[in-house]
Amino acid sequence: MQEKVICSKCLYHMPRPKIADLENNAVSQLFWGRVKLKYCTALFFYSKGSIYQNIIHNLKYHGKQYIGVEFGKLFGSELKSTPLSSVDLVVPVPLHQKKTQEKRF
Repeated sequence: MQEKVICSKCLYHMPRPKIADLENNAVSQLFWGRVKLKYCTALFFYSKGSIYQNIIHNLKYHGKQYIGVEFGKLFGSELKSTPLSSVDLVVPVPLHQKKTQEKRF
C-alpha cells in the first residue's frame, strides 16, 4: 500500500481475522445459522470509533475510491495463499435493511 491509504504501523496493527482458518474464524462465526457459506473472511474487523472508521468513511461517504482499490489489492494478495485464491468475486456484507432504506432516499 506504500502508505497511500494507511501508515505501515496502522496496517501492522489492523484487527484482522485469521484468514488461514476460513471455516472457523470469527467472521464466519457471525454467519453460522444465518447463511450457508463454505468460506467467509474479511480484510479486517471494523469497530466504531477506531482509527479505521475514518478510512472506511472516506471510502463510503467521501468518494475516495482509491481506498477501495488499495484495500482490494491488499485483500487479493492475502487471499492468494488460501482456498479462495481462485474466487471470482468478493462482495461486501450487506447493510442492515434500515440503513439500506436510508441510503435510498
